[in-house]
Amino acid sequence: VVDWHRETGVSVIASEAANNSAFSRSSFIRALDIVKKSSHAVFCDCGNGIPHPANRGSVQLADTLVFPGNAASGDSLRDITNTMKQYSDPKFKMAEKVKQGVIVIVGAKESERRTYAHHYDFPIERVFTIPTNRYMAGDNIVSLSRVPLRIRVILLEILVAILKAERIS
Repeated sequence: VVDWHRETGVSVIASEAANNSAFSRSSFIRALDIVKKSSHAVFCDCGNGIPHPANRGSVQLADTLVFPGNAASGDSLRDITNTMKQYSDPKFKMAEKVKQGVIVIVGAKESERRTYAHHYDFPIERVFTIPTNRYMAGDNIVSLSRVPLRIRVILLEILVAILKAERIS
């Protein structure tokens, strides 16, 4: 499923298909490669199913991996560590890609950024915190015009970090 976000012009791919047996990893990689060649930017939501063909295919073709977490959930923060550890497994051959990723912690203060960078052993310029925001916490589609300016600035900083990480790889 590919959807186009009207406000940003970004294509977003939901990787967890309704029928997990609907496609193989190789067919997903071929399809993603076509989308990637015809789009300026493509974001894939990989979920937590690392063996899922779409997840492995997305990560394999990704320019930059983004590891999001929720500061209010210890499970979410541990999930970042577990996901990075699993993708760093030598059998996947993606350890370097994991090291060059970006970490985003939602619901955390700017003053905690250094602590998260240290905890995940990442450079601070690739770790971002997004403060709690009632509007973004809802289940509604987020309109960028309603997101507070300071949070929009952080989101743009994250996009810049993603682009810089792409040049590193």
